[in-house]
Order: sequence, then C-alpha cells, then structure tokens
Amino acid sequence: MANRRYLSQGITSLQDASFTNDIERWYTMYELQQGGVFHPRIGLMAGLDNLQPFLDAGFNYGYGDNILRFLGLKIIPSESKGELYPPQPELEHIVLDNYRRGIPVAIHAVSREMVASVIAVFEQVKAILPDNRLAFRIEHCSECPPELAVRLHQLRPVIVTQPPFVYYNGDRYLKVISTTLIPGCTGLIL
Repeated sequence: MANRRYLSQGITSLQDASFTNDIERWYTMYELQQGGVFHPRIGLMAGLDNLQPFLDAGFNYGYGDNILRFLGLKIIPSESKGELYPPQPELEHIVLDNYRRGIPVAIHAVSREMVASVIAVFEQVKAILPDNRLAFRIEHCSECPPELAVRLHQLRPVIVTQPPFVYYNGDRYLKVISTTLIPGCTGLIL
C-alpha cells in the first residue's frame, strides 16, 4: 500500500531519520527492497544510542547503494528541568567526533534555546574543522529569532522543516518570535 501511495504521488525517495533506527532496521529495509516489497530509495540515519553497531560493521557516510544509503547520525537532545541532555560539552564532543570520522549529524531543535545550543555546536565544529564539507543539519529549527538566523546563515545548514508545525502553531510562533528580513538572506525569517 505504501509503494502505491508514494509512487502515485511521484515520491521515489525517502529519508528515515528516526532516532530509534538501529542496524536491524537497516537490514529489514534491505530485505524489503531486495524482495521487491518496498520500492522507494531510502536514506537511513542511525539513532545516537544505536550508532556503534553501524560503525562496527564498517558503515560510513554514503555506505550502501542507490537503493539504500547510510546518511549519518540523528540526535534528539532533550531539555529536562532546564538542563540539556546530553549536556552541551558532551553534545559538542559527540558531534565533533562524528564529523571527524566523516559522518554528518542531524540534530533535532525546535525551541529557541535548543536552536541556539545546536548552532553553538555546529559553530564549534566549523571552527575546529574549517575544511569540513559535510552538511550541518537541523531538524525543524522552529523558533529562530533574527539574531540566531544571522548565525545560521553563516553556517549554511540544511534545515529540515516540518510544515504542519507552521500550520498548527503559526499564530503562536508569530507571538513568540519577532519577524524581520535578514541582510543577505532570502525570504522572511521567523
């Protein structure tokens, strides 16, 4: 049913950036594709707690083929009781280590505080690895005031938006985040 639905809409490629992805999921997707059960191309990211088995199996960025490809690491930090987990220094260490080994990282960040934290992490990677050519990726980046947007512009990350967030939360975002045009950027930054 998924094949028919995706293909009928012209969707031929998917990315699975679930933070729970593990190597067993990789092999399940491989078997489904090899068996002709699932046809779209898939880019799969490992969850932070599940990365080591991928590394132990020799996976690196782009591992796979034109049907199933390993795209890197997905991290979802949390803010519990006003504290970041993993703590900022540990998050910086994890991200830097993975860029050093050639594995790009996507970090989930919705709130203004989390977006600021992720920007700081990627700024550190850029300062330490100025020749890095792997993309920085932020999942959602929903609350991004102008001062953070300027810093983002310098990093040129991939922002994976979530259009329903804007649809369902747009009025709240407009109340919380000021709007302005950023010099050098195209479009309105929220």
